[in-house]
Amino acid sequence: MATGQPATDQKGKSTGGKNRMRWVLAGAFAILVVGISAGAGIWRMQQPAVVTEGQTISAARAASGQILLPVGRITVNVTASGLSGDRRSRFLVIEPTLLYDAAFDAGAEGRRMADLQPALRDSFIEYLSQLHEDDVYGSAGLADLRHELLRRARLVTASEAPISILLQDFVLQ
Repeated sequence: MATGQPATDQKGKSTGGKNRMRWVLAGAFAILVVGISAGAGIWRMQQPAVVTEGQTISAARAASGQILLPVGRITVNVTASGLSGDRRSRFLVIEPTLLYDAAFDAGAEGRRMADLQPALRDSFIEYLSQLHEDDVYGSAGLADLRHELLRRARLVTASEAPISILLQDFVLQ
């Protein structure tokens, strides 16, 4: 029977107020938990990072006999095709870093990888300027790009010392 009267329990007391109070308390508790979690996260992000020796990349690489060589920021024009078939130019900005075996610098030839950096850069620019926009699309395009840059680094150094190409920056505009 819907009489428009608030629900009552067996003793004739109204139950609407208790249910409403439970929902209000549950909502307040949820807001409190979210607020505390957000505050703890913000506080944690503001704390300085505590890094022990061996946790940094350079320390780990040095211990394993690997060295990072920044090649520098490279900006080239790449061709792109519009929907109507017109050709236009876009910019590719890339900042590769070469990871190589430290034994290369200690070799008998007296060559150092840093001395070959201009030749590496020239080889990278030559390849990157020939790219089309579709060549660097998606994860497969990025993997092909890294593979080709690594191949060129090995050709310039005439050795297998280059291990990997790390990309610090990659923008296609």
